[in-house]
Amino acid sequence: MKTIIITIYLLLTGIAVYAQKPVVQYNDIISELKDYPRGESTSGEKGVALAAFFDSRRAETNKEIAIKEILPFLQQYIDDDLHAAFVFVMKVKNPNDMEMFLERYFKAEEQRYVMQLADRFNKTTQGTMNGKAVNILYPFNIPAPGTGLKNRVSEPKAGSGDDEYFKARDAYVKNNYAEALKLYKLSSEKGNVEAMCSVALLYLDGKGIAKNKIVANAWFKESAGKGHEKAKQYIDEIGL
Repeated sequence: MKTIIITIYLLLTGIAVYAQKPVVQYNDIISELKDYPRGESTSGEKGVALAAFFDSRRAETNKEIAIKEILPFLQQYIDDDLHAAFVFVMKVKNPNDMEMFLERYFKAEEQRYVMQLADRFNKTTQGTMNGKAVNILYPFNIPAPGTGLKNRVSEPKAGSGDDEYFKARDAYVKNNYAEALKLYKLSSEKGNVEAMCSVALLYLDGKGIAKNKIVANAWFKESAGKGHEKAKQYIDEIGL
């Protein structure tokens, strides 16, 4: 009898641990992304991670259980990172699930935004397939990647965030690298490309934060994408 009880306990424990794997994997990805610059790439990875979480749990259990488990994350995305919510909807495997999520959990205004982003994505993809370099600006009426309807902001203007940038430089000169990193990030959120490159260098050198070439490369790419020439050189030197 004791052996049977132990066997059942181990079986149930194994099931519980197996069920936790998708959410652990999801949380690990989100934790890693917190150091990355806010933008389409980071929001996209968050959306892909949540879609993988949902599809995995849907296959292991059933659709309703999977919905219940991922819904708090999706609602947070809708409020705080609409682009991540859009990518999630686009990346779930079953098209019927995509329609279900839109109809059940997105308000009319949010649905319009998602369809607008989907149209932009399709045009970009079609142009790429035809061998054309297509760069369609992010719709001005939609919350910028990394923001949602609750914390809505427009795309930052390049060159702003000067106050935080110069304070960061002062902190850096005084070897207060952690404070410099915080201020450079604040400046970056306002669109300052010099600050983005500076954040990357701090990650590259491990000053004020653990050394991380992958995160540094992501910040260099964000800066280079907004025209910072030196950042492009660093990308080539890192070679990731």
